[in-house]
Amino acid sequence: MRIRVDGEGRKGVAACEQAFHGGPLPGPGGSHAGADARQVALRQPCLRQRRHFLRTYERADSAWSRRQWDAVKGWLRAMHDRSRDRGAEFVLALFPDQMQVEEGLRREVLQHFRLDGRAYDFEKPQRLLQAFAAENGIRIVDLLPAFRAAGRGGGLYLVRDTHWNPEGNRLAADLLYGY
Repeated sequence: MRIRVDGEGRKGVAACEQAFHGGPLPGPGGSHAGADARQVALRQPCLRQRRHFLRTYERADSAWSRRQWDAVKGWLRAMHDRSRDRGAEFVLALFPDQMQVEEGLRREVLQHFRLDGRAYDFEKPQRLLQAFAAENGIRIVDLLPAFRAAGRGGGLYLVRDTHWNPEGNRLAADLLYGY
């Protein structure tokens, strides 16, 4: 269950990549004067986007989370029913979010916004979806354990982009093929 924030599109993603991992950004005229301030300014939209994603993991129940979860259950039931009506088995694959996998990213966002990590449960989506699947006779493939084992320090996602890089795609493909 992930909320997609369109933000600034691909241009914003490129700026986030540069701000987080591209080294100092050149200042006016190509110099590196003021680069640190520019990097901090470019990081802000990326961090705000990540903060928005944190809503998915809030421990506290809210009207927003109930509405989101009800919508997800409705979509999953519809897919399950449609598959069954066509004689196919519906298998639910749980793709982990970068915040669930990369401890450093998670820690950075929590620290930046001075948030208490105990207010969040980064395994909540998996638990809710696993319980839903069990109640509805749906088989499940959860990629989170393998992604955490292989990518705690990074290396499976595009830089601050939330999409898998080639290594992440390879791992997912291997896990799904093995299922």
